[in-house]
Amino acid sequence: MQRPLRPLFRLFGGVAAVVVVTFIAVNAGPIIRDEVVRKETARRVKEKVGEVVESAVGTVQEIQGRTEEARGIVRSTAEAAVDAGKKAAREAAAKLEVPEVRRAREEAERKAARPWWAFWSRR
Repeated sequence: MQRPLRPLFRLFGGVAAVVVVTFIAVNAGPIIRDEVVRKETARRVKEKVGEVVESAVGTVQEIQGRTEEARGIVRSTAEAAVDAGKKAAREAAAKLEVPEVRRAREEAERKAARPWWAFWSRR
C-alpha cells in the first residue's frame, strides 16, 4: 500500500481499503472510459488515414503511368509531324527549284557525301 493511504488503512483496516478502491473506481471511471474512447478513436483515425494514403499513392501511380503513355504518344506524333513537314518542304522546294539552283544543291550534296579525307587528297 502506498504511503499516503497507510494511515487510513491502519485506522480503518480493510474497510478503508474498500472505500478508497470504490472511491477511485467511481471517480476514475470516466477517465478510464475517456482513455479507452480516445485510443479507439485514434486507432480508427489511423486506419482511415492509412486507407486515404494508400488510395492517394495508387492514384498517383495510375496518373504517372498515364503520363508516361501520353508522353510517348506525343513524342511519336511530333516525330511523325516533323517527318511529314520535312518531306513536304523537300517536295515543295523541288518543285520551285530552278535548274541552276538544283545543280548547285546536288553538287553541295555530293561534296558533303564525300569522306573527310577526300578534301585533303585533292590538294
